[in-house]
Amino acid sequence: MIELEPKPEDPETVAAEKICAEMREIAKKLPKPEGTKKYEGLKQFGNNFYLLFLALERDKKITAPPSKKDLVNIKIYLRKIEMLHGEQWAKFLKENAGLIERIEEVSRQREVASQLVDRLSTLDQNPRTRKLGGGIFEEINLEGIQREIWDKLNPLLKQASETMVKYGIKPEDFYG
Repeated sequence: MIELEPKPEDPETVAAEKICAEMREIAKKLPKPEGTKKYEGLKQFGNNFYLLFLALERDKKITAPPSKKDLVNIKIYLRKIEMLHGEQWAKFLKENAGLIERIEEVSRQREVASQLVDRLSTLDQNPRTRKLGGGIFEEINLEGIQREIWDKLNPLLKQASETMVKYGIKPEDFYG
């Protein structure tokens, strides 16, 4: 009997399987989605309104030079609201610290989920690894993860928007 040499593994497949393993580990850090709702598209309250609160959180935590993306969000959202509604914004933040903390908590989950989306995008860009991407998407229920996060974040953003109006702030200026 002739023994064949084992075929060397395809480097792209090996790299893709490593990405899938990373995605499984990242998904473990997030709450497991409940139920099996049919995907209806992700709805974001106020489109990019959440970026105002992301910029706020990033600005509080900057210990090293901020990334370009963080710097842009801080400049566009945070500096704009400070310039337009400085005193009202400060009062809103002080008197609604619990709401802000809940928004930031769910936003951190959204940031973790975005790591999954980034890795999935890497898999989807290569026709040879696209099938693995589809498989891991289903396995970790990325659709459900994202939906659950937005289902938690949207009511908080709506509450913040409605509360901002009471402080004389026009939240729709930050809906993007």
